[in-house]
Amino acid sequence: MKIPINLKKRANNYYIVFTEDVKNSLLKDFKGYGRYVIITDSNVNKSYSKLLGVIKKSLGAELVIIPSGERSKNSAMKGKIENLMLKKGCSRDTLIVCVGGGVVGDLAGFVAATFCRGIDYVQVPTTLLAMVDSSIGGKVAIDTPYGKNLIGAFHQPKKVYVNIAFLKTLPEKEIRNGISEIIKYGIIADKTLFEFLEKNCNDVMNLERDALTYIISRSCRIKKMVVEKDEKEENLRKVLNFGHTIGHAVELSSNYKTAHGEAVSIGMFYESRISERWGLLTDKEAKRIETLIMKFGLPAKRRLNGKEIIKFTKADKKARGGYAHYALPAGIGKMNKSNGKYAFPIPDKVVMEALKDG
Repeated sequence: MKIPINLKKRANNYYIVFTEDVKNSLLKDFKGYGRYVIITDSNVNKSYSKLLGVIKKSLGAELVIIPSGERSKNSAMKGKIENLMLKKGCSRDTLIVCVGGGVVGDLAGFVAATFCRGIDYVQVPTTLLAMVDSSIGGKVAIDTPYGKNLIGAFHQPKKVYVNIAFLKTLPEKEIRNGISEIIKYGIIADKTLFEFLEKNCNDVMNLERDALTYIISRSCRIKKMVVEKDEKEENLRKVLNFGHTIGHAVELSSNYKTAHGEAVSIGMFYESRISERWGLLTDKEAKRIETLIMKFGLPAKRRLNGKEIIKFTKADKKARGGYAHYALPAGIGKMNKSNGKYAFPIPDKVVMEALKDG
């Protein structure tokens, strides 16, 4: 299966390729580069050291292994990778191969965006979350002490390779983290996907191949549709941030001890309640979202410091004029559009009231 991403600038077009043979796909599709650099993390290297070794040998690549976890996604680690690449003689004819989850993809993709003013890179996502979200769309970034993904760029990959077999080595918590983003896709754009998740929780969590193929491919197609219409997040692409405004604040307030998918599920719960208070969602729809989140073992309600959360949302890159801007659902599978905009400011009082629901 191939899903094309067709952008306004044709040179940026690429495919999401579903494959069971990443090594041979890479060798077939990306011959002729002067240098190859594989960037991965310690967890992926532990699980797939043999595969990484084969790819390294086949491409004659440098293998860079970073510590796993969000704390590696910073300017210091980016500088270390860049200095290593310069030391090894890398230049504009270098291809970076990102093998890992969202942290690896975001960090390595940002290195690719800035190294020699931009070089090619390929995404090989190994987590469910990365397969359906972070590997697609060209958003690359690092975190700062002031917030998540505040320094970054738009830099599209040359290809994304999805191998569902990678998911079999993941702990259940990582599967749940990815499900959180898939629930988001159902809420923002696809009622049928949402209903499929409601009815097929056991098949999904048991990693049934047909169920996984359906929810992953459908999520990829939703993101494709959004990114093709709004590559640089000028309007429509903001719908992908549902659950992320509060979710990123939850991550930051926990010093990144709360996993991204869990933070997003918490964010979706509270942003659904904001939507209900704003007169967009019904109470029944908000409860349906909460029920699905909890059905997959994800957190919804959590005791939060409302003032701290609001402070962090205002420091978010999506904030404008001193207010966080929220993309809110107007039903299951439908996002609100107000005065032509998909994201808009919400008064602190409304946000605070919603946060008290926990």
